[in-house]
Amino acid sequence: MTESNPQARVLVITDLSAEGDVALKAAAQEAAASGAELCVVHAVPDVSSIRSLFPQRLAEESVLAAELPGHAEHALRARLAALNVDAAKVALAIERGTTVEGALQAIDRWQPTLVVIGAADGAVDAVRLVRHLACPLLVARSGPDTRVVVAGTDLSDPSRPAVRAAAEECARLDGELVVAHAIEVHPLFVYGVALPAMFNPMSPGEIHEAAQQRLDQAVREAGAKGRTTIRVGPPSAALLELARDEQARLLVVATHGRTGLTRFVLGSVAENVIRQAPCSVLVVRAA
Repeated sequence: MTESNPQARVLVITDLSAEGDVALKAAAQEAAASGAELCVVHAVPDVSSIRSLFPQRLAEESVLAAELPGHAEHALRARLAALNVDAAKVALAIERGTTVEGALQAIDRWQPTLVVIGAADGAVDAVRLVRHLACPLLVARSGPDTRVVVAGTDLSDPSRPAVRAAAEECARLDGELVVAHAIEVHPLFVYGVALPAMFNPMSPGEIHEAAQQRLDQAVREAGAKGRTTIRVGPPSAALLELARDEQARLLVVATHGRTGLTRFVLGSVAENVIRQAPCSVLVVRAA
């Protein structure tokens, strides 16, 4: 039996859709594996904020607004029962507003150590959430039933938490770890123009070898055991291709979660992966 960890809290956001069910199951598994408390959040429309075009219906709409949370909680408990999740051991929250608004309210109150959401609507809500979170975000998808975990790293210190998190997931799953780095552009060309050799003293083979050495070092420093691979191409495209080739169960990336240039450099990779991955995606905060 897994010991309870009172400092760990897994918060899952569900819209009661099929994707929400995938998120619920993934969150229940994560909570059980870590001994964490499981918190389930569902958001209902804030009907009271809508000004009716028909004043004679205001009383009826007020009743509806008051009853919505109760109906939502009943539906949520039924969904948990259908998924064999004991609602008595789960903290439930019915929030008002959009999915993201409700999630942020619950996150602010519960301070979770992991947030889980389904990949509905192109993972738009997940992309919005990841910019605000201080904890990891798991975007749950129905994917290959394997134990392969792929981690992406740009070989910088900030991206190393992704390797460590992937190694931890592999240990939990007794799975196989694949750590990848993408060399985005050919080293001898910039904007399609060949540079003189004096500006590129290393050959493509030497650059590949140096990247491989740093990648192996990053895996060792994370205390991980697994395969490493170097891919050529844009990082997000390379990671998505690798996840498909490996039939990965989980893809792990790091992001600063900031706006502006920093998010463009590193965060855009996470966003592209969240939207297009063929499997679940774990996004961790960069160091």
